[in-house]
Amino acid sequence: MSKLIKVSVAAAVLCLAKPAFPQTIFDAGAWTEFYTFKVPDQDNQQVRSLQGLRLRASNVGTPGLSFFLRGRVLSDLSEKLASDPDFRIFGAYAEYKRRDLLMLRVGRQFVSAGIGGFTMDGGRIDLFPVNVVKLTAFAGGLPGPSFYKYDRIAQWDDRNAIGGQLQYNGFKEFRPSISYLQRSSNNDLVMQAGGFDVAIKTGPYSEWAGLDYDFLFKHLRSGVSRTGIEFQGGHRAEFEYFYRRPSLDLSNVFSVFKNEPFHQVRLSPTYRINKKVLAQGSMSYTIFEDDENTRISLGGSYDGQSAGVVYSAGYAGTRLGIYSFLFYDLVQQLRVYLNADMYNYKLDTEVDDTTPSVATSFGALFGVFRGVSSRAELQLLSNRDFKYDTRFYFKIGYNFNSRSRTSGSGGGLYR
Repeated sequence: MSKLIKVSVAAAVLCLAKPAFPQTIFDAGAWTEFYTFKVPDQDNQQVRSLQGLRLRASNVGTPGLSFFLRGRVLSDLSEKLASDPDFRIFGAYAEYKRRDLLMLRVGRQFVSAGIGGFTMDGGRIDLFPVNVVKLTAFAGGLPGPSFYKYDRIAQWDDRNAIGGQLQYNGFKEFRPSISYLQRSSNNDLVMQAGGFDVAIKTGPYSEWAGLDYDFLFKHLRSGVSRTGIEFQGGHRAEFEYFYRRPSLDLSNVFSVFKNEPFHQVRLSPTYRINKKVLAQGSMSYTIFEDDENTRISLGGSYDGQSAGVVYSAGYAGTRLGIYSFLFYDLVQQLRVYLNADMYNYKLDTEVDDTTPSVATSFGALFGVFRGVSSRAELQLLSNRDFKYDTRFYFKIGYNFNSRSRTSGSGGGLYR
């Protein structure tokens, strides 16, 4: 068992020590999943099993001190794989907060502060030197690449990241921030970037804009402008311009390939017919270095259900199809649903024949009893490679919150 798993087990034991810390608030969840599917060109069915755990204990021993743990273990029940059991710890950290003063977090954690987001083994601190200023700094080793060795503590010399963000909230309608991030691999600098973003809100208008610049290669990584307008009656329109130049760390094997930048504009209007019914649309146009793509979708939604039609042409071929998500509550604790995508597509626009593609799922959500819920789903897939691909998914989970237990709330369907 790796050091990280041992640390996580110790944290879980500490979190469960409720009698020793009666003021502690517990928020926990545990679940198990099963997924069956057929491997291409083989007759046998694969059965994958996953067990997960999420645990947070707040005010442990002293106000503001919390512990968090989230992980899972994956195994194949149909045959023994070399990677089984596959442990992955996504979060295991201690956190201390003092209201409007600081937040300190140490351990495995997900960091998102301006430029990008990633998981690291290290420390983060948020400081509030004055009420309108927030300063974030972080440093740590990076597990990976990808999920490889995700059950081990990342070593600083292998891969690491350093960065921070400065936010100013002194203006009523204008909130700017600047950020910085650098990554190293085997003591070599492989990524160095800075960012600026601003959020504006005045009356019915909102704007979010951001720029990321690559100091290592001396070019603009991305630029975004997202404008929203709200109208009387609940109608809304959003316009977005997006530029991105795909950037990969020098330690990534795919960095040797040419990465072409692209520009995209998108208009998304929403018309509210009544309290529960919305008519929605989206039109986008993307320009690549030597190609382009147009995508249009029209649809509507009713009380969480949705359906519509999608058309796209240009880069990556032509596609025309429909999508839908429908559900019905048979009783308070039982919901059945249908999720379907059906398309005709062709990868080569010069070819006349199209290929049908269908992806559907029929499922049910069931609240077994207080805090326990389950999901069962039958998936049907069909395309040019698989005439009929049938899969089955099942999940049962338990959620617990000591605060809701004392207040009498809880239960319901697992969403």
